[in-house]
Amino acid sequence: MAEQAGSVVKFPNPEFEDYAIRREKIWWLASYPKSGNTWVRAFLNAYIKGGALNINAMDLGIGDLVNYFYQVVSPRPITALTPDEMTMLRPAALLHMTAFYNNPQVPFVVKTHSMFRADINTIPPPITNGAIYIVRDPRDVAVSYAKHCGKSVDEMIEAMANERHALADSGNPIFQLLSSWSSHVRSWLDADVNRLVFRYEDVLERPGEHFLGVLKFLEYQLHQQSFARACAATTFEKMREQEDRFGFKERKHGDRFFNSGKAGGWKDVLSKEQADRIEGDHREVMQTMGYLS
Repeated sequence: MAEQAGSVVKFPNPEFEDYAIRREKIWWLASYPKSGNTWVRAFLNAYIKGGALNINAMDLGIGDLVNYFYQVVSPRPITALTPDEMTMLRPAALLHMTAFYNNPQVPFVVKTHSMFRADINTIPPPITNGAIYIVRDPRDVAVSYAKHCGKSVDEMIEAMANERHALADSGNPIFQLLSSWSSHVRSWLDADVNRLVFRYEDVLERPGEHFLGVLKFLEYQLHQQSFARACAATTFEKMREQEDRFGFKERKHGDRFFNSGKAGGWKDVLSKEQADRIEGDHREVMQTMGYLS
């Protein structure tokens, strides 16, 4: 149980020495693309700033595709590295990132879309403190991901079934191994790390409950006023309003990054054949996650 003290709820923390050591490791904010990762990251950024949010200045939750951290540990230009060499460099690059940003008082949160593969160190367990993993209905993912990438829905359905699917920013040689949607979800469900797993659709229904769970998992102190303001600042409507006014630097294609955000929107977009293909490709995991009976 949390200990209440006025408007601040203090979650029980271990001794500071152990707490500080664990703050030198990474808390992963992980998901398949277009599954709610940015929403959770926006909430955390708003929370640490007392409820204020600038979607173009989200410092907490840096991504793991920053080429500087790879280049500083590479003896050769990273543009000359093979995918295997890049993979071998990843643990050193991430270790350098943790040292660069280390602040024992603040959880070090890193955004990733990588699948969990301990054997090739996509998510190195020795420098991993824990992970928050968000799952979304792959039918909605296909629609949103296609818009984000400027591809057709059919192309995205094919990519989401590809076990070798990888993601990289334009002009950036660093990549993330996604694999198929099913393999991605299984990898995190089976990951041997401390983790908090929830569905995007459940956050839509009960955002306060799940955001509170995120704070508790990361061992933040709960400030009720900041929490309420952060929840209010990160509604889909508020974030889309900011994007409409100021743009959003993470938008790649399409008119908006924040499109509809609702659950089940795929029903208005996908043909029966497209929906059947997704369900056929991912039936087992969709059943596990409650998307199919």
